[in-house]
Amino acid sequence: QAPAARAQLLADRNAELLLAQKHLLAQVGHELRTPLARIGVALDIARERVAQDDAPQLHDVDRDLDEMARLISDILAVSRLETAQMQGVLGATLQLEEVQLDALVEEVVRRFSTAFPDRRISPCMIEPGEILCDRILLGRVLWNLLENAHRYSPLDQSIGLRTFVETPPVETNRVVWLVEDRGEGIDPDLSARVFEPFFQGRTAGDATTGGFGLGLSLCRRVIDAHGGTIALENRTGGGLCAHVTLPLAPPAEEQA
Repeated sequence: QAPAARAQLLADRNAELLLAQKHLLAQVGHELRTPLARIGVALDIARERVAQDDAPQLHDVDRDLDEMARLISDILAVSRLETAQMQGVLGATLQLEEVQLDALVEEVVRRFSTAFPDRRISPCMIEPGEILCDRILLGRVLWNLLENAHRYSPLDQSIGLRTFVETPPVETNRVVWLVEDRGEGIDPDLSARVFEPFFQGRTAGDATTGGFGLGLSLCRRVIDAHGGTIALENRTGGGLCAHVTLPLAPPAEEQA
């Protein structure tokens, strides 16, 4: 009895420490938002006053600022979803609404193409359909998958994108997203670890492609909250496919 009680006490303490760590991470993210907003205002003022020759430098600063804002947004979202998961209320974090699937995908692709104009996206299939989801979080998932594919693909190669609705004989109609890159694939031993927060790289010792290791972690938690699945699969001939499936509506308990 005593060893079991000690093990339970240790597990409870670890859970408390983990929860405290996530709260601290969320607080840091919130604290960073204020100075980041001030920098953005200062940048807007500077853009109105600088000479035309200095505009490219401000553009680089603006891009870095956007990256920082996305990082903070990811930190806060991951922290919020992980805390909700630990408390057993993951689905309660979703702001559900009826969303046109093709419109959501096209909007994300348009914004991504604006941010990365040198990267071609080859949308082989974008079927229309309606899904009950958190539009902002699900859009972030697709953005992160495209950004991940962009990071690992040679610049002269396009990113593949397919999205469609599976119908019977599967048990229930579900949305499928396939995002394909032209990189070197993934070490099978790391295929689960890449969804851990702050884990970087697809092969042992690989942390050279940038990023902070939050994008795929956020994807997993958002997809879990919607009752879906996400997996990374090496493609025949090279590259990686991010395979996402989503029910047309989250399970009833997730909507409570």
